[in-house]
Amino acid sequence: MLVTVMKTLMPLFTVMSRIYFTLVSCFFTFIYHFLSRKVISAPRDKLLTISATQAAQMIRNRKITSFSLVEAYIKRIKEVNGTINAVVQMNFEDALIKAQEIDEMLGNLDTDSEDFKSVHFHLAVRKPLLGVPFTLKDSIEVDGLYCTVGISYRKKSVSNKDAIVVQRMKDAGAVLLAVTNVPEVCMWWESVNVVYGRTRNPYDSRRISGGSSGGEAALISAAGSVIGIGSDIAGSIRLVPLEGHLPLLNGYRTEKMLLIGPMCRYAEDLSILLRVFAGSEGTNLLQMDAPFNMKKMHIFYMEGLKTPLVQDVNGEALQALKKEIRYFEIKYDLCAVRIDPPLVHYALEFFLTSMDVADAPKFAMHMTDLKAN
Repeated sequence: MLVTVMKTLMPLFTVMSRIYFTLVSCFFTFIYHFLSRKVISAPRDKLLTISATQAAQMIRNRKITSFSLVEAYIKRIKEVNGTINAVVQMNFEDALIKAQEIDEMLGNLDTDSEDFKSVHFHLAVRKPLLGVPFTLKDSIEVDGLYCTVGISYRKKSVSNKDAIVVQRMKDAGAVLLAVTNVPEVCMWWESVNVVYGRTRNPYDSRRISGGSSGGEAALISAAGSVIGIGSDIAGSIRLVPLEGHLPLLNGYRTEKMLLIGPMCRYAEDLSILLRVFAGSEGTNLLQMDAPFNMKKMHIFYMEGLKTPLVQDVNGEALQALKKEIRYFEIKYDLCAVRIDPPLVHYALEFFLTSMDVADAPKFAMHMTDLKAN
């Protein structure tokens, strides 16, 4: 009976939803008219316009120094963070020390020795990110740094260990530069909390930067970082949730939906980051060293969800999607297929249901770091 009623009323709900979202959009357009807009300018320093892959290679070949690269990003962060409020902890002093140590180690290598080529190859394989700075969101533990997850109860909580992904990044030679903002408990679509405030969009300071990896996204977009560590619980990095851009490994499936994922400004860095994150065992399980013909790839895409609970895809976002699809079609001689799986339109309902875990602490408990009733 209830299902029949819902199906009957669905057209009405859809119309009401469209009216609601239109009114909200018009309201904020009106409000934005009276607010000043700040846009982060493009970086002038050429060191900020190379990928992590290129930077690591140039550092190994001593064409640039790790110190100069880290210093350039520190300068950029200081330049943009007053506007976007993305960085909440600065690890600058330690980063410069580690960068100097890396440069000294490379400087002590004898380029004329017979062993130089083997050492150089070993560094490229074992430490593919040697000397490259990275950032991460304030929900991933780093030994000696605060990990608040945006909760006031944790604003003085200092981690006493590195998360596995952080240790793997350090083992790969990367240098931790800063920690970025998140929503409270990483559970909102905008990165704002009572500890550090709101992160703003680098393309329009009147707008939010999304979440829960919004601080990391804003900083990378503003050229304040080249690579970073993010996470998602509903697909904000992977999309679609559970089975997305980053494959889940057999034997590595988690009972919950939370997963760690790479964030970067240049697509060529994704391969290295995924290898580092997955480790040697994960790399083998994913068969990342196996040859792959891109022309055999299949591309499927959607243009939004047909549900009154979700706003239609923004026109600019839709055009960006089509531009990306067209790029792959032309470059690899493919034919992308638009699909419309009926159950996908219930994605929000699936997500909310999956988050309802029996006997789990209520959300209010998480806001107190599980320390209060």
